[in-house]
Order: sequence, then structure tokens, then C-alpha cells
Amino acid sequence: MSTECRTLNLKRQPVFIRRSTALSAVCLLVVCLVLPGCGPRQPAPVVDGRPRIVSLSPSITEILCAIGAADCLVGRSRVCDYPAETVKDIPIIGDFCSPSLEKLVAVRPTLVLEVDAADAATDRRIAELGIPVRRIPCAKLAEIPAAIREIGAAAKHVAAAEKMAAAFAAELARLRREQPPPATCPTVFVEIWADPLMTAGRDGFVAELVRLAGGRNLGDEFTREYVPVATEWLIDRAPEIILCLNDGPHAADPLPFYRARNGFGSVPAVKSGRVHGGFDVNIMLKPGPRVLQSIAELRRAIQAAAKPQ
Repeated sequence: MSTECRTLNLKRQPVFIRRSTALSAVCLLVVCLVLPGCGPRQPAPVVDGRPRIVSLSPSITEILCAIGAADCLVGRSRVCDYPAETVKDIPIIGDFCSPSLEKLVAVRPTLVLEVDAADAATDRRIAELGIPVRRIPCAKLAEIPAAIREIGAAAKHVAAAEKMAAAFAAELARLRREQPPPATCPTVFVEIWADPLMTAGRDGFVAELVRLAGGRNLGDEFTREYVPVATEWLIDRAPEIILCLNDGPHAADPLPFYRARNGFGSVPAVKSGRVHGGFDVNIMLKPGPRVLQSIAELRRAIQAAAKPQ
């Protein structure tokens, strides 16, 4: 799947659809034929000490803008949509971690920034064009301060990045100190996507958000960030709370959807009415500087009193 696409913002950071090797090779050949001199080349010169950066991830774009480095952005992915007023005039050069090579070359970047979900084959094709590519790990909350610092160094905004990274790390430490013991927490199923049914595994930042908000994430039995699960698995785990963290058709009011599903009548969350949606997934599913703000919203849902059946 947007968890950073359908981007797991589902505008999501997302489900990734890989292109075939043959098609990718054809695309590269077309780019090289259409644009003179777009084989291996020297990157565009840095002007006034300002690098020319293309961001292929919403979280990276958000961090660049938050540290005052929006003027370094010369290209973005289709799902890099925040802050809207700042990025609206920055050229779109492709999808999440999947750029159009022709459009990429046209903006003459000195650096491409992406996240770990990117395709290694795409990285190689970009490198063959003489454009440096850097992956920024930010799949876990603990990685975000380092990601902010690395992006700040790349954009030559070190001081602003350090200030933001330190503040994020301090807030994360505070939230972890206040995290309740797992044994006291209700069991929570996180619906990242409904069809196929997908949830958050323990190694991703979404699962930690749920834990910090006072829930016991059922998906913690899986190591991956996001994992598809069977309906039978979910019914058998009998979650006390269901959180719909997506922008799908039932996400705003998911309780009627779950009550209508075959086999869910016995699930405690459905029986008690503790099925919640309407979350701001543009914050919650992007591992950027605002993501910790979503804990308060999750906490309200997890602590909400059970409704009469």
C-alpha cells in the first residue's frame, strides 16, 4: 500500500506497483532520446549556495518546508501536497518514489531525496543520469529526528533542522514516559486499508502512535510496517476498538460498514460501537514533523466510552 502510498496517506506514505524491467528500460531509452545530453552528466550547479532538490516523499517535502528550505525544492511527487500554498507551484515530476525520468532531468536537480520504500532499480536509473539520490530512513518515530537533521544538512539549513529535530525528540521522549503499561490498554485493530484488509505491524510508526495513545495494537504480532490480514484473523482476535486510518469510502463513519459485514456481529468493538474513523490521515500517516500531533486524536478515540449496542 500510502503509508507514505496509496500513499499511505492513501494519498497514504502507499501500495507500490512495480514496473517491469523491460518497461523501465524503454522509459530510460525514451528519456535519453528525447532530451539531448541526458545520459550521465554533471548535476546542475548550486546557485547562491542553494541546492536544487527533488523530493519524492510527502514527509520529506513537509520537513523541507518546515525548516525553511522550500526554496530548494525544484520538483516533488504528486502526493507531496503540504503545505499546499508553499508547494502548489513546484513542478510535479511523478508519483511517490516513482518519478518521470524526463521530468526529473528537465528540472536539473542536484539531489533527489526519497524514503526507504523506493525501488532500487529506479535509484539506479536516476544515478545513471548523473543525479545523486539519497534515501532518508523514517519508518519509525525514533528515525524522524535523524531524518530531519539529514534533510537539513542536504538543504544547508542545519540550525533550523537541529532545532526541529531536538523538539521532536523531546516530545517523543515525553510521550514514551507517559505511555501506559500494555496490560492496561484495550486491544486495537488499525485498518490501514479495507480491500484488501491491511493493518499496521509493530515495526512501523503507526503502530507506535497507537501504543503511545494508550492502545494495544493487534498488528504487533507482525514485524512488517504494514501487513495484509484475513477477515477471519480479525474476527478471531476480537478487538475492543477498531480505528479506520484511511480515506476510503467508509472511513468517515465506519461503524455501519462493520455492522453490515458478515461475521462481525460478535466482535467486541462492533458490539459496543467503538469503531472510529474521520481521522486526519494527512498528518497521521506521514512520518513528518506533525505526526506526533495525531496522538491526541487517537487517544480520544481509544478512551471514548463504549456506546450502547
